[in-house]
Amino acid sequence: MGNGDAEVSVQSNVDWHEKFSMLDFMQVVGVHARVNTMMNRESVRARLSSQQGISFTEFTYQLLQAYDFYHLNKNFNCTIQVGGSDQWGNIVAGIELIGKLSPSSTTEAGNACEGAFGITTPLLTTPSGEKFGKSAGNAIWLDENLTSVFDFYQYFLKCPDSAMSSYLKLFTFLPRSEVDAIIEMHDAKPEERAAQKILAAEVTEMVHGSAALDRAQTLTSLLFPSSTSTYSNYSNLTTASIVSAFGSSDPRLVYLPGDELVEDTPVIKLAKQCGLAASNSAAKALVASRGLYVNNVPVMDVQATISKEQLIDDHVVVLRVGKDKLAVVIAQ
Repeated sequence: MGNGDAEVSVQSNVDWHEKFSMLDFMQVVGVHARVNTMMNRESVRARLSSQQGISFTEFTYQLLQAYDFYHLNKNFNCTIQVGGSDQWGNIVAGIELIGKLSPSSTTEAGNACEGAFGITTPLLTTPSGEKFGKSAGNAIWLDENLTSVFDFYQYFLKCPDSAMSSYLKLFTFLPRSEVDAIIEMHDAKPEERAAQKILAAEVTEMVHGSAALDRAQTLTSLLFPSSTSTYSNYSNLTTASIVSAFGSSDPRLVYLPGDELVEDTPVIKLAKQCGLAASNSAAKALVASRGLYVNNVPVMDVQATISKEQLIDDHVVVLRVGKDKLAVVIAQ
């Protein structure tokens, strides 16, 4: 990019590697590589000492990345490479290769480069110190086809207290003073998980939008109700928001005629009909053990039915068994 209105130039290293034979690569790059230096890279030493070890591909990748920097420097006047702190050795390898292959640092167009530089940023890690990313197997994708909006929201909602201060500062645009106030409020009543709720809401809305956030919060309130949840009061929900949160084809949505749902069918029969209990007897046992819920309230009587007052938005009632078995019954 120049100082004017030049557009960003996106390049693929396949363009210069696909016709670069191994023999040519060895002659151009390999002769300048010293195995001792490569072995001493922190990323290599860490993998060598691990149980998995390191493959030849991973070991030599620093040379490919080094050549990428050299090629971009030579042909596109690229002088800065940015990466996580674990990329430090690879970036340095590129700077060293540029110095050996292009000591004069000129582009094909004859423009002089001002040298080559590397910038690294601290790695984003989990509270246990593990690296985030696909190679570590714990990637949180921005693409909802790879990580659903609900799972994305839930990830941040379940983050431990110890990560709240750093995550709010890293992942949101909230002012530092507001973050400090949130942490103070959270520390006073950590069981309410106020910081996690704000973090999950801020990041989800920023990545997926407000409508997606509403769906994730609605689904969370239905699947994981709690006395401390902002969304534990089902009366705040609407039929449309519930259907939208689940998706119209979700099997947990059960549609029944209104007269069949209200004050007609015992709750234990509804539980069996919705697949929450294997039989009426099993449903009665759930009532006896306080394990069957209507709108997050335990059913106390095996003869109990659904009243109009219990309907959410005049159409919906939520049946739940235990913590994770749920049916949303909608009156038609």
